[in-house]
Amino acid sequence: MAKIDFHKVERMFDSGMSEMEIEQLLYLAELAHSFGSSEVIKTSKTPDQIKHERAMLVVNTKREIKFMASVRRDLIDKLGIDRATARKLFEDPKNVGDEEAKKIEEIRDKVRSFREEIRNSLMSVDVDKEIDQNIKSAKYKRFNIRDEWLPL
Repeated sequence: MAKIDFHKVERMFDSGMSEMEIEQLLYLAELAHSFGSSEVIKTSKTPDQIKHERAMLVVNTKREIKFMASVRRDLIDKLGIDRATARKLFEDPKNVGDEEAKKIEEIRDKVRSFREEIRNSLMSVDVDKEIDQNIKSAKYKRFNIRDEWLPL
């Protein structure tokens, strides 16, 4: 079996951890500096961070919609948007405006509520009881041994 060299990954991980530590120390220094003042520090996000968060919102929501649409065919109609609007919203994840981000968040919340409804309808109390019963019966089960008596 071939050996895998993890040195590059370890170096990247160490550099990322050091950057996070520096950011945390800078934040704590700002807090310590403003300890005597009455101003509250708000950490503002850079435009790149906002753009990245919105792109991740679009990608994750699109993935959730694809999965839920495979389970529930009438999902797009239930969301209250037409297919052209949905395609336009999820077309370019890198260029999402404020209004589009709000619409996408609303759509994501609706999709998640539909997912919870489906999960609740599928998972009933009987299923939970059956799972608990199987766990109790299989707790001391041995592998590769038949459960029933062997004929003499």
